[in-house]
Amino acid sequence: MAGIFGSGDVAREAQIRELQKQVDDLKKKLDTEETDDMPRQYRLAKALAEESKLLYKWEAPSRVHTRRNRQWYWTVALVVVVIIVVLAFLQELALIAAVIAFMFVLYVVATVPPGDVEYRLTDHGVEAGDSNKASEMSAYTWEQIDNFWFSFRQNREVLNLDMKIAFPNRLSILYNRTDRKRIISILEQKLPYKAVPRRKQGWLERLTDGIYIPYTEVMTENEVTPGVPMIKN
Repeated sequence: MAGIFGSGDVAREAQIRELQKQVDDLKKKLDTEETDDMPRQYRLAKALAEESKLLYKWEAPSRVHTRRNRQWYWTVALVVVVIIVVLAFLQELALIAAVIAFMFVLYVVATVPPGDVEYRLTDHGVEAGDSNKASEMSAYTWEQIDNFWFSFRQNREVLNLDMKIAFPNRLSILYNRTDRKRIISILEQKLPYKAVPRRKQGWLERLTDGIYIPYTEVMTENEVTPGVPMIKN
């Protein structure tokens, strides 16, 4: 009997060792997949930060922010209430939840000022965030960017980079007017300037993208005023 039990114990130990080996192999596989796939953007950012040559950098708010008065909040709230009442009458509970969530996001964006972000143009591409922390940094190569153009949105000039990748399909970057000339001198060597006739901009595009600024107006060192040509052809 002892011999039988001894053989059983040996078999169980062999099974345990085999299971442990399978677990270890699975952990190694997961670690490899995490390294190869999950932090791809972080690894790209780190590689760019370590190997790229800095051409120019500046700091600016992460997004456009406009201080709203009390009347604006009351108007938005009234519109939202009317929409909710209509949706409640139609028993569209999912849409009501979506409208409330949108209202919350809109309130946060309108009341919380954006933080400053460091932007960098390098010989490899465009970077944003802390270069010493890859997890807090985003980076895109010039090959991933299709073109650049400027717009005027909420009293701010905005640099727009249309992307060739699916997400994000566009980067909107703020800058100081004193940085414009240097930024353009670098970008025009890497990317074409997007041509969009103003008359083809619909009201929705003007609302979301801002008013398109032609290349001739951007090249001036003066402050851009959309709709008023700065350079005569």
